Amino acid sequence: MIEELKKVIERTVSCRPMTHCITNPVTVNDCANIILAAGGTAIMAQDEREVEEITAHASSLVLNMGAVRAQEAMLRAAGTAKKLGHPVVLDPVAAGASHLRGDMCAKLLAEGLVSVIRGNVSEIRALAGGTGQESGVEADLSDRIDEDNLAESAAWLRDFAHRTGTVILLTGAMDVITDGKRTAVLCGGSELLRRIRLNPVIRIEKENILTPRGIKPRIPRARDTAVFLSYKTQAAVMCRRL
Repeated sequence: MIEELKKVIERTVSCRPMTHCITNPVTVNDCANIILAAGGTAIMAQDEREVEEITAHASSLVLNMGAVRAQEAMLRAAGTAKKLGHPVVLDPVAAGASHLRGDMCAKLLAEGLVSVIRGNVSEIRALAGGTGQESGVEADLSDRIDEDNLAESAAWLRDFAHRTGTVILLTGAMDVITDGKRTAVLCGGSELLRRIRLNPVIRIEKENILTPRGIKPRIPRARDTAVFLSYKTQAAVMCRRL
């Protein structure tokens, strides 16, 4: 896995792919810096009059549902990305907290515009089953995935990935990654990550910058697993230094 991560990073740095991010104003500056630090370039266009042209120049697209006023821009950008075969990562921020967010996510999925869904368990459960989410952007404790319900949780996640034709990247105390066929579970990290508002977005930007077109790992989804494993390891090391 470490060797796979090294190869992907080397190839990413060598081609410096551009990621187009439609994200919320709380994280936009940090997201751009994360992409630059990972070896890529970033553009944060949100005006629906230009996003199709911008997306055509980029290698990948990130859609953060926190940017609720940019939904028309999301649809246009995702449509262009699909035509060009670019990966699209959806962060369904608080998807179950309002009909506006949930309906938009459902529309993107129904039209086959999403390649990867990255969310916490409550957000992804809301997309999969149409359930509500009273905890805002945080995962409800009642939805928590642990050793007791891991097999059951992995089963419905695989089913959801299969139905939507996406890769699911569920983050939490246990990260679960599945493409509907293969499933990986990662443990570790730190509870302190829950106190960082940017934490989920960091994972998305790292995942998407390492998913440029033309860069494919030999093992399906090994790239995603490697990126998430590296993030958990970094978090654990940093928290031990506090």
